[in-house]
Amino acid sequence: MEEHVYWTWEADIQPGKEEGFRALAKKWDEIAAADPDTLYSSWSISEDSKSVRVDQRFVNAEAAMAQYHVNDCWGQLDDYLVPTQMVVCGHFKNELDFLRGHGAIFRPPL
Repeated sequence: MEEHVYWTWEADIQPGKEEGFRALAKKWDEIAAADPDTLYSSWSISEDSKSVRVDQRFVNAEAAMAQYHVNDCWGQLDDYLVPTQMVVCGHFKNELDFLRGHGAIFRPPL
């Protein structure tokens, strides 16, 4: 049985912070590409350059949770972004419950 966890995280870019965020996203991509437990990671930006979204997929809930330690860019996001939405899907187990306190919506598989 596949235990993948995947999420979509969206945020607004703080005024005047787009270029700095682009540099952070580039570093983020390098970290994600080097992590064998990250199966997919992709940032996209709105056409008006005011908001961004990251889509990520991990081998399991433990690997998703580890991202907060593996990828030090999470700690810098607040310098550039204002979170607006997070949707967590898959076999998320209890490891990711703390995200509920940050407004995450959880969707288990059917």
